[in-house]
Amino acid sequence: MSGAAPQDFTAPFVNPLPNPAATIPVSNLLKRPNLVALAAIGCASEAAAVLLAVWISSAIGEAIFPQFPAPQLWFRLIVAILLMASIAERGDYGAGVMLDGGLRAWSLTKASLQAAGAGLIFVLPSILIAPMLLRYFREPFDIGGMNPGALTLWVFLFVVISCCGIILVRLVARAASAPLARPRRVLIVGNANECGGLIRGLNRQATRSMRLLGILDDNASVSPRGAVAPVFGDDLPVLGGLNALADFVQKGKVDVVIAALPQSDEAQIRHIVEVVGGAPVDVLLSPGPGRLGWPAALTADYADVPLLRAIYPPLLGWKIFLKRAEDIVIGGLITLLVAPALIGISILIKLTSRGPVFFKQKRFGYNGEVFEALKFRTMYTHVADPLGVQQTARGDPRITPCGRWLRRTSLDELPQLLNVLRGDMSLVGPRPHAIGTTANGVPLDEATPAYRLRQRVRPGLTGWAQVNGHRGPLHTCEQVEDRVTLDLEYIRNWSLAIDLKIIWLTIGLVIRDASAY
Repeated sequence: MSGAAPQDFTAPFVNPLPNPAATIPVSNLLKRPNLVALAAIGCASEAAAVLLAVWISSAIGEAIFPQFPAPQLWFRLIVAILLMASIAERGDYGAGVMLDGGLRAWSLTKASLQAAGAGLIFVLPSILIAPMLLRYFREPFDIGGMNPGALTLWVFLFVVISCCGIILVRLVARAASAPLARPRRVLIVGNANECGGLIRGLNRQATRSMRLLGILDDNASVSPRGAVAPVFGDDLPVLGGLNALADFVQKGKVDVVIAALPQSDEAQIRHIVEVVGGAPVDVLLSPGPGRLGWPAALTADYADVPLLRAIYPPLLGWKIFLKRAEDIVIGGLITLLVAPALIGISILIKLTSRGPVFFKQKRFGYNGEVFEALKFRTMYTHVADPLGVQQTARGDPRITPCGRWLRRTSLDELPQLLNVLRGDMSLVGPRPHAIGTTANGVPLDEATPAYRLRQRVRPGLTGWAQVNGHRGPLHTCEQVEDRVTLDLEYIRNWSLAIDLKIIWLTIGLVIRDASAY
């Protein structure tokens, strides 16, 4: 990626009049990520937690009892394998566990006890009988250092630690796979009397991975809100006219919008794209038979439903899962590492000025929704600006002496790690702006037509624009365009490696950024 440069902002996401080569099978557009791969990730993560518990249990035993005779490695591995087999026997492995959000703690406890019991039953008789049969053992009840008391203690530690580890893995998996847990919600825009074939084709293709919400009839006077389209047997309701689309999008009630309109109706297609604009929603075109305007041989016709992509979310499928998993795992680790600093800064703020430790500011986030961003308070309470109308300037008298140091080192942003863990923000992404922020009096969404496109992902604690020198207040529309250019460049090229690079560059900025104030 490179620095800011003029470009077509909407090009990465919007193609209102697509090329016929962009026609895609319905099943590819609407399906969720491969469930076999999702199950493999769950199994591998829990297996890693179990193997880690094997080592931790022995380490704790040796820490408590310096002369702790750790069980033989083969015994520990047998118990670990038995535990994973017991979990699998109860049906607790698979994509379903990750997608249904259940921790299944009781089933896990029973599987752990079953594995521990099986391991002890397998080994203890040998330990008790062998000394009577094999007189050359030097100590009774001892086979290679395996003592019944030590075995029992280790098994107890292993059961507790492995259960806690697997539950932790499932908590992370549940949070990370939340966007994949439900079918994609599909809304059709078009004439209810002409959508029967489209609905039947969609039902044949992807009934398990999507849920049809209803139709927005582009002629609402003919099909009033609440009416039922009579041309197919699924009783799909007509939910209103095209003007109702904005409400579905703004409230996050829809994932896919299918415009069942002729391509000649360019005005309505463009209106749909404008309404969806900054939302993480797929817009597909279903022109219908004979409406495409190019030879039918150039279209990929699946169950009589040719669909063409007009606008698409920047993160889909595995990208959503990886991005959220990154936030939970890395964000959680960073929070633990900086916890002493959080406590120390909180004490310092209380000692140096009156008022609360944290400052809450309303900012625009994912899909344009407003959330409360947390920061360490850096201003005197009576002049704080929760709406961000007055941007901070160098030498700003509203800033406390402690706050000046916090802002220069960006440590005032650390509480936003809690926003990341809560799901309001991401570790890396476009920085969220306060709802009252303007550029020379111009609202940011009016400063550049592409501003809303940056809201199609969660805002970040740091971002590509910030590590490229675009920090601080926004005074001109050109500054807004430069940041939006870099934000969209990041979104278009997103990868886990890029996020890690930005996090690394941000650490360097915290240490030596002379432009911060």
